[in-house]
Amino acid sequence: MDFQARRLRRGEMLAAAAALVLLVDLFALSWYTVSAGALSASANGWDVLTVSRWFILLAVAAAFALAWAQATHPAPALPSSLSVIATVLALIAAIILVFRVLLTLPGPDDALVQTGADAGAYIGLLAALVMFAGSLWSLREEDPPDPERNAAIPVVRLEDGPTGQPG
Repeated sequence: MDFQARRLRRGEMLAAAAALVLLVDLFALSWYTVSAGALSASANGWDVLTVSRWFILLAVAAAFALAWAQATHPAPALPSSLSVIATVLALIAAIILVFRVLLTLPGPDDALVQTGADAGAYIGLLAALVMFAGSLWSLREEDPPDPERNAAIPVVRLEDGPTGQPG
């Protein structure tokens, strides 16, 4: 199994690139700022999303596995299965982030404490949505005919007898 980047389709490339952005964003950028009067503190997504981070990491791993499987396997079975898994996990991660970024911000329910979403949270949400779109695109995308790639897939004809001879 050698890695051949030419096997990657646009869907896998998009999903893997968005997964990389989401992974870096989860650790490197500020997602939320909590302010209480003159004091304020910010935190990244990894520190704030204590339960959700595991679903996000699972979706990122599935997107990376999808790209790796597509680039290393000439037969379509494993990449097709991973397309389904990556699509479902990316959708779950996107729904979680829509909820945590747009609908319910983490933090205390106190009138004196204000919680706001920073750019990192919106970048993470966008990356999760793009990862879902790339995984879905990969699921729906068909390869153009490639005789070299198709020759690597073993074919058994139904009309062949047990000796390999026709009928």
